[in-house]
Amino acid sequence: MAKEAFIELVTTNQPEPPPYFLYVACLNRRKRSRLEYVLQKAMKPLTLDQVLCWKTSRAQMIDVRDPLEFANGHLVDSINIGLNGKFERWVGTLLHPEDPIVIISEPGREREAVLRLSRIGFDHVVGYLKNGFQALHATPELVRAVQRITVDDLNDQLMTGDEPYILDVRTYEEWRQRRINHMLMVNSWSRATSFP
Repeated sequence: MAKEAFIELVTTNQPEPPPYFLYVACLNRRKRSRLEYVLQKAMKPLTLDQVLCWKTSRAQMIDVRDPLEFANGHLVDSINIGLNGKFERWVGTLLHPEDPIVIISEPGREREAVLRLSRIGFDHVVGYLKNGFQALHATPELVRAVQRITVDDLNDQLMTGDEPYILDVRTYEEWRQRRINHMLMVNSWSRATSFP
């Protein structure tokens, strides 16, 4: 295969690189802390009071549980980026790499979250919520839930005269491949755009 044909083959239909790629490229040129140090610093169990203190200090609260568990209940203002999905891509898109991070996870998965964050240069983890979401059971005022609907429920709503707003936060390529008509698409790669 000719060089030009190979280049075209491997570069065609490639997704747009996530915003954190440039950050990681710059980090790779600098001296960084060893992984053992990063783990030692990040693997700190925090009480709920300590987590709330970090929250008021503008730390990023990242809930790495399954989206269904997050929907059933989560800490107010936390962001769900599940470890079982495209974790690194969405962390690098939604979080700021230099701001402190607090992890909320199922007990036993904190280390995996810290390691995967570290791989993309997000080394500012200050700790994790001790006992995970269970630590919030005595404080229901700090918990929010997200109502989920089925495809059939959404279809019923679209058939009424009072259609809901549909916000699509997937990548442009995902949206381009398949989408629902009459939606608003918002993501980090483009401004909000209305599609008829």
